[in-house]
Amino acid sequence: MASEIESPPSLLPREPGITGSLFKNDPFKKGTYTVPPLRKPQDRRSPCTACGRRKDWCDRAKPVCYLCAVEGRSYDYPLHSREANGRLERMHKAKAKASEAKELAWTRTCARWAEARCKVASSKAFCEELHSLLTLSQGYEIKPPTPYVSSVLRTLTSVLQVLDHVQGPADFETNHARIFKAQQIVSDTRLTTEGLAAEGSDYAYRTIAALLGEAETALQDIWTEWIILQEPDKLGRSGRSRRSSTKRKR
Repeated sequence: MASEIESPPSLLPREPGITGSLFKNDPFKKGTYTVPPLRKPQDRRSPCTACGRRKDWCDRAKPVCYLCAVEGRSYDYPLHSREANGRLERMHKAKAKASEAKELAWTRTCARWAEARCKVASSKAFCEELHSLLTLSQGYEIKPPTPYVSSVLRTLTSVLQVLDHVQGPADFETNHARIFKAQQIVSDTRLTTEGLAAEGSDYAYRTIAALLGEAETALQDIWTEWIILQEPDKLGRSGRSRRSSTKRKR
């Protein structure tokens, strides 16, 4: 009868495998048990461990495809889903292209930025010369533009101060509202100057309006490049949100 009684789990010989608690809920009764290691059958659509191709024509139990089995290759390719399918490499290439495109867009933005600053500086220089000429002159026909030219000069000085604060992408992101406001100020000043030039047909008004028009165009070109810089991230977020919404609907 003693031989028929089974030995407790703690006295059973251990075999290679997974060891653990026999009674997980009872802390006073513990032992060891052996679980054979599970081996999941590989899917026929899973990639080959040697070359990464799909094993559509092979047995599920074989880790390599038929061609690699004939050539004698096995386990040369790293068994990782992203690397096997080529998605990791494509992701790195896409990131490199995106960073390169952002660098090129920022270079173009800096070039447009320098051009706009030169346009505003040329407008300011013309207004300074005109203001000095008007203050030294004594004629009645050229005296009325003096207050307006001085106000335009103050406006362009403030715009140049805003432009001088920006040195890199971070400054551009923090000061873009002020830059846009400066562009609106330049646009309003140009419209007012064009109205005065249409009323009095003065050469000074027409020249100031032309210079301000060039400065406004240069500032608008800056914003077109900046929108190109910001759009890829927005498109990526919107695309992900669309995909998630379609999945929820399904």
